[in-house]
Amino acid sequence: MTYTVATFNMKRTLFERSKANFHNRIASIAEFFGKVSPDILGTQELTEASIDILEKKADISERYGRVGSPRTLNKKGEYTAIFYKKELFELIESDTFWLSRSPKIKGSRSWLSLFPRICTWCILKQKDSGALIRIYNTHLDCFSPFARRKGIALIKRLAEKYDSDRLCGTVIMGDFNAVPTSKTVKTLLENGEEGTVVKDTFRVLYRLDPKNIRTYHGFKGTKKGAPIDYIFATKRLDIVSAHIDRTAYGGMYPSDHFPVIAKVEAKDENS
Repeated sequence: MTYTVATFNMKRTLFERSKANFHNRIASIAEFFGKVSPDILGTQELTEASIDILEKKADISERYGRVGSPRTLNKKGEYTAIFYKKELFELIESDTFWLSRSPKIKGSRSWLSLFPRICTWCILKQKDSGALIRIYNTHLDCFSPFARRKGIALIKRLAEKYDSDRLCGTVIMGDFNAVPTSKTVKTLLENGEEGTVVKDTFRVLYRLDPKNIRTYHGFKGTKKGAPIDYIFATKRLDIVSAHIDRTAYGGMYPSDHFPVIAKVEAKDENS
């Protein structure tokens, strides 16, 4: 069982006159879906307005199911929405929680976070095999390193709590606003082989081109630098390959972040 998993900060809707407005980028985003065809996609910064544009103009709703709630009490806030191919998966369960001392309280924030921050999760059942996979998708705080560390620690704690042999594995992904040497990333990988989360895409990418793995580029296409967008997997999953999609579709980048894409394979426990 091999899945194409991607994380993509699609940049929230900007002013109508901006060249980078979501309306002007929707064609390139639709081309990304056509080219990459992710089985599971974690998104960041989409709002209700941009989700509506995406699902209508790019015909995404025909092929993909979606889960997630906005981070604010009203529907204008950003989502960490997860999209999944309806032909491949059945949605078993999903929810959104807040990265705060009160994760179940909508709109809550803690740890010096300027905005409420959230994580959306779901359990997907592969229709052919019946295998279950759990997905976490988040967007960590852009200002407070403390909030980033506490937020990822909360996600890790829940991933470990609900990890079980009935799952073929768990994926944690998103925009972490942190480089690989940061305490945020190290928090997720603590305990090595004894921990639950032990693999990430950039162990693969570092070996390929360690100086050119930047994922935030500000619509400039810059390659040199470190990533802030990640895909992590638990020990029952193998990351077979990983790459950064730097395509400017029709001469326009679909976002100010490059999508990160990984082939994730469930291990055969009997092999």
